[in-house]
Amino acid sequence: MNILRGQVSVDKYNFELVEGEPSLTTNVEVKINEVVPSDEADKNILENGKIFRIEVPFALELDRFKIEGVISQIAQIEEFFGQPNELEVDTMRELSKPLIDYIERLTYEVTEIAFDEPGVTLNFESN
Repeated sequence: MNILRGQVSVDKYNFELVEGEPSLTTNVEVKINEVVPSDEADKNILENGKIFRIEVPFALELDRFKIEGVISQIAQIEEFFGQPNELEVDTMRELSKPLIDYIERLTYEVTEIAFDEPGVTLNFESN
């Protein structure tokens, strides 16, 4: 399955230091919504496959800090004309992987700067 991807967008990223006892929570979701071009001239692009907006909202609280935000990307799955709930688990993982990688990278870079030491490495495993 071939996936044509747009640019990854950091819609929101918030970093805060934690005071007191952290809750050690992890909440990472993957949301997928169909996108339909509004311009009639662009609708012929749908002949190649449906276009989706993949969003990964997240909120994590660790020992020293918490982060929350939303990372998104527009992607077209060539030769797929079904509904988002018809996508296989492996396809959903492939669609969300670049967004998860951005969360890991941003967190590493921000914590490296904030703590003036090697950054915190996140490693998300999908369920």
